[in-house]
Amino acid sequence: MDVKDSVDNNQDVVNIIDDKLVVNIDDELNEDQVKYNEGNIHLPFGNTLTLKETFNITAAAKTKTIVLIGPPSCGKTTIETTLYQMFQISEFGDNYFAGSKTILGFEERAYYTRIKSKQSKPETPRTTRGTEEFLHLKIWNNKTSNYYNFLFADLSGEDIINCIGNVEAMKNDFKLLKNVDYIVAVIDGESIRDKGKRHKVFEETAQLLQTIFDAELINEFTNVQLVFSKYDKIQEYISEDNMLLDKIKSKKTGLIERLKNYYSEIELFDIAAMPTNENCEVGYGLLKLMESWTYVNEDSIKRSNKYKGEINNEFNKLYDKLLGGNDE
Repeated sequence: MDVKDSVDNNQDVVNIIDDKLVVNIDDELNEDQVKYNEGNIHLPFGNTLTLKETFNITAAAKTKTIVLIGPPSCGKTTIETTLYQMFQISEFGDNYFAGSKTILGFEERAYYTRIKSKQSKPETPRTTRGTEEFLHLKIWNNKTSNYYNFLFADLSGEDIINCIGNVEAMKNDFKLLKNVDYIVAVIDGESIRDKGKRHKVFEETAQLLQTIFDAELINEFTNVQLVFSKYDKIQEYISEDNMLLDKIKSKKTGLIERLKNYYSEIELFDIAAMPTNENCEVGYGLLKLMESWTYVNEDSIKRSNKYKGEINNEFNKLYDKLLGGNDE
């Protein structure tokens, strides 16, 4: 049987996992059947989570929600899945894999980056339009002994790009952006060799972030980052054109200056998640990006401490967890 076929046949997997342990409460059960099912645990399917399903994670532990935005095929999903796959090799820096509630979701997206998929080059499928799903990754840091939960919002590139310049559409269709910790705008490194494409991709990124700001989906605690994906291709192009490096630097500076009116601070990262040449190793730049999400924002601490004296009931305890008061 083809591996992809077995992965795609979700209903068969559900049946195998459930093994008839979970029953419909509307079915008539005799006394022995009821006793048999008592105490059985429903195993999670492992697929992507809906927004509602992420509540159990955000309510129970410190969680950072990250959304990667950008045009189709710029490398958003590849960054997410490669980060997950780095832990299949070994620890990643001082970080260890501590679990995931969406392993099947990661595996489905990572399949085409592997040799057994027989692809000529590593690629991940595009996110389907209309999709609003989440991937979950939990890590443990050996130096700090802290656990970190990451939720990656898996959004369609076509959907968000179509909202550029349309403030009302952005506000209505992407409300979740207002509650995320990190908005990561991904610029396709493979598209900045050609002058025309280079101008388009930088202009598109600027307009996208401006539209998000105008839609009031940014608050003072939102972190904005710029990621230049496929950095191995950028390195390849620079080796062929000595002037290209200065042109890219000029574009980066211009973009940051333009966005200063909207965002006080923007971090820049160069990433080669799944390089197609030898200019970069697999996962280049990902460790630095991931560790930036574990950074403790002093403003968030002050906001949390404001409520420390008011934690006298379950509602306030839950709110404190959502603000980062739980270290698990």
